[in-house]
Amino acid sequence: MQSISQLITQPLQRSEQSTQNEKQIDQDLNERLIDRLWEVMTDLFGHKWTSSHDFSDNGSWTSFLEDLNGKQFKAGIDALQDWTESWPPTATDFRNMCLGRARGGEEQNMISNQQAIQARSAPLMITKQLSKEEREYGKEQSAILKGLFR
Repeated sequence: MQSISQLITQPLQRSEQSTQNEKQIDQDLNERLIDRLWEVMTDLFGHKWTSSHDFSDNGSWTSFLEDLNGKQFKAGIDALQDWTESWPPTATDFRNMCLGRARGGEEQNMISNQQAIQARSAPLMITKQLSKEEREYGKEQSAILKGLFR
């Protein structure tokens, strides 16, 4: 028959082993994702990438992106197709692409080109109907401003 202390420590030891195994699996997955990222970046940016980042990560990108999952990595790699700059993205830019954020770490999602065009083309309009007194006051203020430039 086992003592109580033996019964208690056995599950803890098993739990520690499974936690270590999970960490090792996560680390292995992260290393494979970084290796894949390096392949894609080298294919897309060639010498510009390898001259700045060599042929493998020195650990900086791995530690910066370690909390991302495979789906997020895929989103970032897919977003590289829309990268329009001649130089590759920084680690921060790539992280934002993985998380679906606009460049520069803005928290809102990226707006489409169509939305941007609509925002630029819509004229600003005053829709409030002004009273006679408000119009007169506006004319007076306008005349004062015009007088400053004469």
